Formats: sequence, C-alpha cells, structure tokens
Amino acid sequence: MRTTNKAPRKEPEWVSAKDLFDAPVEIGDYLIIHPGICHGKMTFKGTRVPVQTVLTFLGMGKSMGYIRKGWPRVPREAVEEAIKIAAAGWPELLRAPYDLIINRLASALATKKMRGASLIDEPSRPRRTA
Repeated sequence: MRTTNKAPRKEPEWVSAKDLFDAPVEIGDYLIIHPGICHGKMTFKGTRVPVQTVLTFLGMGKSMGYIRKGWPRVPREAVEEAIKIAAAGWPELLRAPYDLIINRLASALATKKMRGASLIDEPSRPRRTA
C-alpha cells in the first residue's frame, strides 16, 4: 500500500477589494466598489452604504420602507439591483444563512415583476397591535 505525505491543504488568505482595485469598479447602474470607500466593500453609488448591510436588514424582515427611511439616498431601484446581483452570483452571500435570505428576496422580486405587485414593501412578519 502506497502512502503519500501531502501537506494539509492551506486555506487561501482573505483579500479585500481594497487590495485588488486601484480604481473604482462600477457594477450595474447603482453599485460600486471603490477602494477608498468602506474599505473597498460594495456600496450604493454616491453613498457610503454597504450593499451587504441593506441586504442583511431586508433578510431580517425589514421592509423597503424601513430601508428608504434609514437610507433615503439609496433608490429603490438600487436595492432591487443589489438583490438581483446577490441572487445571481455573490458567492460569499450564497452560504447559510444568507442563501435562504437572498433567494427569498429574489423570489419576491420575481413575483412582483410577474404580478406587478409591491410584495417587497410589505414586512415579512405581521405587526402586533395593542
């Protein structure tokens, strides 16, 4: 029987976008990675609002109205674009628990587009009444 003495596989080091890009990189119409803003994280153009933060709040059940009230400079279309991009190929978000959140948000957008309804405006949990 032959044995091999392979070294354990080393995990790659985390490299931030700030280290990768010398100039801003525009993604879609509303998103940007700028090495000098928010440590090179993806943000909404013209703001310092990280895309991941907004998607996390939506995933926690916050409504689009809540997002717009907290970050009025982030257009609704920008949030919808972020959801679509995350659902299509943002690998670090497509791991538990984010995979379920992103798929739920993308599904709501698709349903809204098909029916013309405004599902994403509604909170995911009913509000308590006194």
